[in-house]
Amino acid sequence: MKTDLFAPFGIPLSGILLALFALTAGCTAAPTKATPPLVATPVKTDSATLQANLLQLDAFLDQNTNTTLEADLRQDIRLAEDAEFLKKYPTWKQLRDERPALVLALRSEDHFLLHRALARMTGNLPLEARHLQRLDSFLESHPTIQAGLEADPSRLIDGDFLVKNPPLAAFFYRHPDLYTVFFDNAAKQSALPKPAAD
Repeated sequence: MKTDLFAPFGIPLSGILLALFALTAGCTAAPTKATPPLVATPVKTDSATLQANLLQLDAFLDQNTNTTLEADLRQDIRLAEDAEFLKKYPTWKQLRDERPALVLALRSEDHFLLHRALARMTGNLPLEARHLQRLDSFLESHPTIQAGLEADPSRLIDGDFLVKNPPLAAFFYRHPDLYTVFFDNAAKQSALPKPAAD
């Protein structure tokens, strides 16, 4: 009597094992989810060197899990070379040491980190440099609104913030293309209050 038969089917046990091996050999672990592509932050500069440094910064911040680093820099770019800041964020110090022109690039695009946050709020609609030039011009004449957005960029599409800052609501109504970019669905559009006179 054969002892390697798989009762009750009379199949050799070695055949069962071979079949299982063949099945599992063709199976692989589920592929790791691909990292989403970077959302390129639009820049105003024409300098290839500055653009390269800002692109590197974009990638660095996407990979950096410490979001307070970006928030701190966005609110005060002078921290980029502050001794205490460098001690607090050694990865930033390493990047700065590797790319000495990075701080210059960041200062040349003084709203870059705000632009970066806003570019990630627009969904499938691209935020272009021309949009940012108009927004920057508005913010420079409304420093309180600018400070509020640098502290929390999501306020740009927050209904309460817009109600408290009528000039910002009026700005959107004067620039329908920017309105479309940021208020890209009915829920967001309903949050935009009627503008008062600017």
